[in-house]
Amino acid sequence: MTIKSGLAGVAAVTMMAAGAALAAAPAASASGQLPHPAAVKNVTSHKWAGYAALASRRKDVRYVAADFIVPSPNVCRGQEQPGGVTTTQWIGLGGYNRGVAERIGVVEQCDFMNDVELQFGAIYSGTSGSGSFFGCLEAHGSTCPRGIDGGDRVELSVYYNGRSYRMILRDVTKKRSRTVYLRCRKCRSKSAEVISTATSTATNPR
Repeated sequence: MTIKSGLAGVAAVTMMAAGAALAAAPAASASGQLPHPAAVKNVTSHKWAGYAALASRRKDVRYVAADFIVPSPNVCRGQEQPGGVTTTQWIGLGGYNRGVAERIGVVEQCDFMNDVELQFGAIYSGTSGSGSFFGCLEAHGSTCPRGIDGGDRVELSVYYNGRSYRMILRDVTKKRSRTVYLRCRKCRSKSAEVISTATSTATNPR
């Protein structure tokens, strides 16, 4: 099942539930292939945007995937104040209804006081651990052949087999990939998420 997402920068989203229909929120992000309940819950946030799918009762979501182009934050340019901006694109299972997602994604950071530097990296996290990889610091127009860069095409996927999670990140542009395995504690994957977040540490927001 392929679902076109309303999330900016994400080309396509794929979700699968073993023997279960999915309920989606919000409805505007779903294709005609996805059955909906009568009532669809909309959630508003100033920090994130995205898509969530919920499994039917007594079922789990087994798989979620998305691909996108890594953005290059330019909001830091021309700022003259302490602070910075961090943006994240991630996908995961289980986060909508229990707050902790087994997730993998890409992070971009910039500093208001040093707008010629951009930091990129990949992250994963879950109930059994977290970590980072493919870190990159771009300065004065440089690039990172061994790290993630702005403009790279990235594919993300998370698989759940009832006992553990397999998370995969592929940088299609650089032909590199990383696979992470996490054991789950109290395994429950009742939802799938594709999320983009943005946070600022500005002392005087504009």
